[in-house]
Amino acid sequence: MPSETSSSAAALTTNVLTRTGYTFSGWNTAANGSGTAYADGANYGFGASVTLYAQWSADFFAVTFNANGGSGSMTAQSENSMTALSANSFAYAGYIFSGWNTQANGSGTSYGDGSSYSFSAALALYAQWTAVSVVANTYTVSFNANGGAGSMSPESSNTGASLSANAFGRSGYTFSGWNTQANGSGTGYADRASYGFGANVTLYAQWAVDVFSVTFNANGGTGSMAGESSSSTRALSVDTFSDSGFTFSGWNTQANGGGTAYAGGANYGFGANVTLYAQWSANFFAVTFNANGGSGSMTTQSENTTTALIANSFTHSGFTFSGWNTQANGGGTAYAGGANYGFGANVTLYAQWAAASVPVVTLSPTSQVVGNGNTATFSASASGNPAPSVQWEVSSNGGSSWSVINGATSASYSLTSTPFVNGYEYEAVFTNSDGTATSAVAQLTVPTVSNNWAGYVDTGGTFSAVSAKWVVPTVTCSGTGTLLAVQWVGIDGAGSSTVEQDGTMTSCDGSTPGYSAWYEMYGDASVNNGYMVGLSTSQYHVSPGNSMTASVLLTGDQWTLKIVDTTAGWTFSTVITSSAPAAVSAEVITENPGVCTGSCSEGSLADFGLVTYTNISVTSSTTGTGSITSSTVMAVECNDSSNVTMMSPGILSGGGTSFTDTWIASS
Repeated sequence: MPSETSSSAAALTTNVLTRTGYTFSGWNTAANGSGTAYADGANYGFGASVTLYAQWSADFFAVTFNANGGSGSMTAQSENSMTALSANSFAYAGYIFSGWNTQANGSGTSYGDGSSYSFSAALALYAQWTAVSVVANTYTVSFNANGGAGSMSPESSNTGASLSANAFGRSGYTFSGWNTQANGSGTGYADRASYGFGANVTLYAQWAVDVFSVTFNANGGTGSMAGESSSSTRALSVDTFSDSGFTFSGWNTQANGGGTAYAGGANYGFGANVTLYAQWSANFFAVTFNANGGSGSMTTQSENTTTALIANSFTHSGFTFSGWNTQANGGGTAYAGGANYGFGANVTLYAQWAAASVPVVTLSPTSQVVGNGNTATFSASASGNPAPSVQWEVSSNGGSSWSVINGATSASYSLTSTPFVNGYEYEAVFTNSDGTATSAVAQLTVPTVSNNWAGYVDTGGTFSAVSAKWVVPTVTCSGTGTLLAVQWVGIDGAGSSTVEQDGTMTSCDGSTPGYSAWYEMYGDASVNNGYMVGLSTSQYHVSPGNSMTASVLLTGDQWTLKIVDTTAGWTFSTVITSSAPAAVSAEVITENPGVCTGSCSEGSLADFGLVTYTNISVTSSTTGTGSITSSTVMAVECNDSSNVTMMSPGILSGGGTSFTDTWIASS
């Protein structure tokens, strides 16, 4: 610290000296603190020259003790010098305390019980435990076949374990478990059950006489039949199921008849459990076709299984066939032409007729913004009788002429987006015997790829003004790192090395979102070295959901940058002189801004969800004031270095006065 000189009383210079492990406590005329003491910043009379010595108090640090699986409690120990650690008072059943460690798993620094510690830093110590070994007695389980056949080795253990799997067998019986008594009156154990091995024991196999069952399944029929059980051959129960339109023809072990067949009442050996499925032979039924006002003839169709109806051959002048119905007036059950019919009953089907009508478009394709290499799909539909066919057409000259797209005859048409088809227009033409209808036109926009911009750029003129409105989006913060996204309007930046711009910033600092307003004369070193100027967040507070308007105006060499927060009720405006402006483009952009610390690099994009720009206005020397499409508009999509799309603009609407940017990925 520099010396302090004065001819009259004055406050002492504030201390700037430091000492590791100590806290400054004042000054003294003696190094050992035995002289005159002065507090930091105290008045000194300056009646004589003096040397003041800094006084230091050693810092206290705490050691906390963790039971690490044990029980009990210990008070944290605080000291400021080398001191013995408090004696352990934790306990852990079945374990012996073996010391302390800075890691719970013992991989850190170890300390013995009562060891000295310097208390130069805070420390957490974990109790370390050593298990106490206990040797148990060994006991044996012997296995008895109890009328069965085979052999099993005894099983010995000094701790609980699963019993050996049964290896005995007995003809006509099924093993049902073990018991400590041959007659089953003792303690029972299931096969492979746990046994504590606390005593020697003999376990006797338990046997159950085999009884097998037949279960009867109606297999589509109705009714019920009780299952049949036996341990010897006997006749199967008589069928009592029924199935409307079918006749019972026997039983089978497979529902589809692909297994073993048994006649009704046949003998079954009852050597295994089985499900028998009723087999049914369908009755034949007839469908009669009625022209119902039409003309022509059709043969009656007879079947005994579900079959497609024969194709209609009736005709009716001025009408088209629309299907069949069990009622002439269409009030019954409807069937499409060629539909499946179950042939479970006789029926008369009446032809249904619909008056012919010209196509009417019910769905037109919508304009799309699709990145290079991705798939664009347009869809359209139309009503009409008969059902109209569709043919897609394309125009490459703004609708002046149209060309048929070969093979594009479905309700949807898909293509791969490339710069070649940027600005192409598409329409669907629907045709039937009564006429033609054409859908509305949809345009395909293929955006230029940028590593930090998403939005629209107007070029092809000299620009003097741009403005837009938007609602500040809510950012979703992941909890790690710094993420940024800025929304702005500006002049220049496309085809020039400067950008005059203003707008809002949405950001994440870890899990904390941030919102602010800013302006920038990018490339103009006289204004904050050409970088962003953030507005005071206390004076110009920005919140998500606030309605913002930003504008940039050029008059001569005077730039007016203005931001209005309609919701919060504040306005910011500044006028900056900048000679020889390029003014070769106007933009409305969402940006992943560069992070500049000496040099600049792209950061990670904050998840802003959606932001919609409206009331877009651009003024140029060639077209005057209008939308952003007044001159030559260009869509811009933001991709990272791996060509992963981070954010993308939607279609321009409202005659080029609005669009929506959508967040897709942070990097």
